[in-house]
Amino acid sequence: MAVDWKRYAHLGVKIVGSIVPAVGLAEHLVSALGGGTGHAKQDSVVEAVQAALLHELGRLGPVLLFNTRVIAAMRSVIDAVVALNKVVAEEAAGGDPSA
Repeated sequence: MAVDWKRYAHLGVKIVGSIVPAVGLAEHLVSALGGGTGHAKQDSVVEAVQAALLHELGRLGPVLLFNTRVIAAMRSVIDAVVALNKVVAEEAAGGDPSA
């Protein structure tokens, strides 16, 4: 049986596309309400993505979204999005303060 890579790539894009706004929401909520460590914020993003996509992905939802390897990959994407946001914010504010 051939693997339908296009279908699976679409699922990955859907997950990543849900991570980006969830990171922004988590950052906004923490700044508005205070508190929250990096790990707690990351947990909230993972949970938000899982909740948002669980039913949309149908029978594959639980299989994908609660898979430990998928969660680890999601956490890597979250770290990358946060790092990119920090660099953009630093550059917009006039450059890297550590330089």
